Amino acid sequence: MSKTWRGQYFDGRTPTHRDVTVSCDSRGVRIKFEDGSGRFWDRVDFRLQQDLQQGPARLEYGEFPPETLVVDDPEFGKNFGKNLMSRNRFFTPLLGLLTVIIFPALIYWGIPSASGLFTRFVPISIEQQIGQYVIDEIFPNRVICETAAGRQALEKLLARLAPADSDYEFQLEIIDSGLV
Repeated sequence: MSKTWRGQYFDGRTPTHRDVTVSCDSRGVRIKFEDGSGRFWDRVDFRLQQDLQQGPARLEYGEFPPETLVVDDPEFGKNFGKNLMSRNRFFTPLLGLLTVIIFPALIYWGIPSASGLFTRFVPISIEQQIGQYVIDEIFPNRVICETAAGRQALEKLLARLAPADSDYEFQLEIIDSGLV
């Protein structure tokens, strides 16, 4: 059986308090009233409004005006702090590890997969227009280098990079620019 402490419960609607017996575990706080009825506050549903090391422990549950539980015994604060920390001891590092693993995987595999799905619905003519727009924006007054040897090298490179049965019409240009 878990340890119990005496506390005061304020319902948030009336200024009077009710004496209660309080016990806590890793899931939350159990409140037992003198008439035998009880309440359970799950750890994610209440807020600690006072430092556990100084003064009474004050827990608030719900929206304004909140229900309030005040326990004067400093041992409750120590025990409550131990139970509260036990979840975070494993949860926080695990969450950090998952973040470090999931985000790079999403960037490396997820985004390319999703973009591959969406590009199927974009017509080739639109892709060509976007490509021409980008080239015109980056190199508005471009000087294209054209020699026979250079053109043969580009054709050879294109044959290696693109499949012969491709639907795309590739245009390769060598630009004489200080940017490149």
